[in-house]
Amino acid sequence: MFLLLAKLPQPTAEQKLAALDAAQDAYFAEGYTHAQDGATQPPDIAFLTSPAARARLKIDLALLPFSPGLDALLARPDLKFGVWQDHVKLQGIKFVLDGSVQARTGYFTRDYARGSPEGAHPWHGQPVLSPQEFCTQAAKVHARGWQIFAHANGDAAIDMAIGCFDTLGIKAADDRRPIVIHSQFQRRDQLPAYARIGVGPAYFSNHAWYWADVHRTNFPADIVDFISPLASARAAGLRPSNHSDYSVTPLDTRFMLWTSMARLSPTGVVSGPGERIGAYAALQALTTGPAWQAFEEGRKGRIKPGLLADLVILDKNPLTTPVDQIKDIKVLETIKEGRSVWKYPAGPGGR
Repeated sequence: MFLLLAKLPQPTAEQKLAALDAAQDAYFAEGYTHAQDGATQPPDIAFLTSPAARARLKIDLALLPFSPGLDALLARPDLKFGVWQDHVKLQGIKFVLDGSVQARTGYFTRDYARGSPEGAHPWHGQPVLSPQEFCTQAAKVHARGWQIFAHANGDAAIDMAIGCFDTLGIKAADDRRPIVIHSQFQRRDQLPAYARIGVGPAYFSNHAWYWADVHRTNFPADIVDFISPLASARAAGLRPSNHSDYSVTPLDTRFMLWTSMARLSPTGVVSGPGERIGAYAALQALTTGPAWQAFEEGRKGRIKPGLLADLVILDKNPLTTPVDQIKDIKVLETIKEGRSVWKYPAGPGGR
């Protein structure tokens, strides 16, 4: 996909700035004040850190440069990670270890019942990078002091991430906070490893609605019931986050709250009743969890004196709204650093 995009006609600078405005407004309309770009390409780094883009940015935007461009990034002493430039910062390096489970390209220790995407058997997926390739590159990132982000859906891909972090000697006490994005089909025995290393699992509870029924055609119910194990992760002392993987699923924050609380599929199957969480924990997965994972807990994620006045006003209290009505809650206003940036029904700019 990235190779194809690079060959397509490129938008002008003004078109890019207009698209940036539209993207911010889409996020503000759903109550976001912080966004993350999941695989930032070199031209996008240049654009999003440019004076023109920085002048337009109102949302806080964390960039994850994509690992295929790592050596070029390492050769640039001017790049500073973890430092805000107005509303944009380079957060860490993004690695992709496997594909998606619904497409049967996630990497597992067990076989897919339906075989490969072409129907071949046996098939348990395969990694995008070999363990050696991943850890060699991750070692360079770790040595530079940059944060490591690894996309891993299947349990074998998660094993790869854990194995590399152990090879690098990362421990929770080091406070390096490697993030395993999705951690979708995590095994129970992998939770203590996350706690030992200090991994932040970035879960994706929307899977319960969009693909749990598909997953059950490939894996036993007890395996599917442990997708995005927010309750078990919290019990293990982890600080999980929850995300939409937009544009894979909609930006809708209240829908994400609902999927983490209900874990319901379109056919009415609950994936892991014991992994359902309450409204407060579900809110934390969208606020304090992501803040910690991005080293932002001292600036955002809570309503507290001294933190940024990043607020969202809803038409109902999620803590007292019945679970089946959570997804119908509306965003009335989004406030970024004390300034109204979106208001219903006025839209962008608030008033």
